[in-house]
This record gives sequence, C-alpha cells and structure tokens, in this order.
Amino acid sequence: MIELNLLPKEMQKKKKVPVQVNDIPVIRISVIVLSILIVLHGVILFFNARNQVRLREYSVQWDEMGPQRELTGKLVRDRGELAKKLKAIRGITEFGFDWTRLLNGLNEAVIPKIWLAELELKFSRPEKTKGKQISEKVPVAINITGYALGNSQEATSVVAKFITSLKNNQEFSAYFSEIELQNMRTREVDGKEVMRFILNCKLKSSEPGNPKSGITKTGKRK
Repeated sequence: MIELNLLPKEMQKKKKVPVQVNDIPVIRISVIVLSILIVLHGVILFFNARNQVRLREYSVQWDEMGPQRELTGKLVRDRGELAKKLKAIRGITEFGFDWTRLLNGLNEAVIPKIWLAELELKFSRPEKTKGKQISEKVPVAINITGYALGNSQEATSVVAKFITSLKNNQEFSAYFSEIELQNMRTREVDGKEVMRFILNCKLKSSEPGNPKSGITKTGKRK
C-alpha cells in the first residue's frame, strides 16, 4: 500500500536516522588527541628546561656582577656628595674665598717641628625647614691635621706657637673667626715620638663684602 504525505515539506515529520557508535572512529580520535597532548607536553617541558638553564646562567652572571654593582652604587653616591660639596665650594669662591691665598698663608705660617698631613673642608649637617625640606650643606670650617715633633710637653708648646703663627698670618686668618685645637694624641713615627693634632678653623659667618669679615667680593683683604 502506498502512503502519500500531502503536507507541506516544512510540516512534514522528518525521520531521525540513529547514529551508530560503531560508525565513530573513537580509537583513532583518541590516539590523535593523545598524540597532540604528548607533543604539547614535550614542547612545554623543552621550553621550561631551556628557560631554567638561562635563568641559572643569568643568576650566575648577576652574582658575578655583585662587586661591580656595589662599586657603581658607591660611585653614584660619591658623585652626588661630591657635586654638593663642589657647589658649596663654588659658593665660597664667588664671594672671595681664594684657595691660593689661603694655602700660601698656611705655608708661610708653618714653623719648625711642624708638618701638615691633611686639609679638610667641613660642612654643616642638613636641617629640616618648616616645609619639611632638607636644606643644603654649607661649609662651616676647615680642619687641619698635622704632626708636632717632640714629647707631649714639647709638642704642645710647638702646636700653640703654630696656632699663634696662623692667627698672625692675615693671608690665612682673614677667612676665619676662630682657630682652635680640636684634638691631640701621641703617635710614633719612624721610632720618634710625635703628637698628631687637629685644628678646627671656623669660617666667618658674616655676609661677603661685610667690613667685619675682612674679605671683599674680589677676594682681597681689606
């Protein structure tokens, strides 16, 4: 018997064709997926191993560069500190602080049994202002380190004469408000007893060009 379906195609019921599991290549697909996963895992392990090797190499290089890093950091810090000191020194020079005259006066003031070892420019400690900003360091004194030949009593007398000589030398003393002995200790040099001393020479705090300072803006003593 022939059955005719006169309904429109969109209203006609379609017969579902059952899919047989046996028709899907499950094993083949599983093998392919597993192979892909194995390959991906191998690639990941390879790159990870390579990165670990590079990391160890970079770590060794970084450790080897430790002294250079420390030296570089120290140089940067020293450079910054030196720049501040040079700025302060230039500020002194601008209002007539003549290093040539000062050193010449110091040389003329040296007396027998005295020799000098070090000349150090001392700076004030930076202070906090009301706005919580750190003010710049400014030079406040010059420390002179030297040695006096003789025992304690003789050396003390020699240093006292040297201080008097410095105060009497206007080429040197014109820049300072006070010259005083800061420290004195016994030392032995080449088998001889000497006294190591430090003189603190305080810079005048008056403004440049002020008659009380004794120094003009051109660096000449009045």
